[in-house]
Amino acid sequence: MVPVSPRSPLPEIESDIDVTTLALDRQLHFSGLESLAADTGGAVLRGEPERAFERVLRETSGYYRLGFEPEGNDRDGQARELRVSVTRKGAVVRARPSDVFRPAASPRETSGDLVTALRSPTLAMDIPVRVATGRLRLPSPAG
Repeated sequence: MVPVSPRSPLPEIESDIDVTTLALDRQLHFSGLESLAADTGGAVLRGEPERAFERVLRETSGYYRLGFEPEGNDRDGQARELRVSVTRKGAVVRARPSDVFRPAASPRETSGDLVTALRSPTLAMDIPVRVATGRLRLPSPAG
């Protein structure tokens, strides 16, 4: 069997893949990327790479990041609908449709260097990190 190319809508001429299987293979190939884009408010760009990069550059050349602090009643662990609108014509708004606000953490949970570093407006360069590595020996193909 000849592998299916994600760039081609048709199998190679010597392929024995039928059209239905090809369509399912292409759907599986792209479904993870489509799901990720949908969940994050992004988009999957197909076609000429130059045009895709031009679009990315155009859309990221200027942006606003909106933030807010939920009030006490909002922190009940229930999903809250979020709506963002703008008056500027042609502006693209990418926002989560909803979010869940957990109850505020206790002082005990918020202590520590890591939390302090994450809350700091400057980069933290001195957080200790521990890393472990290992190897897994695979059985030899001969047996």
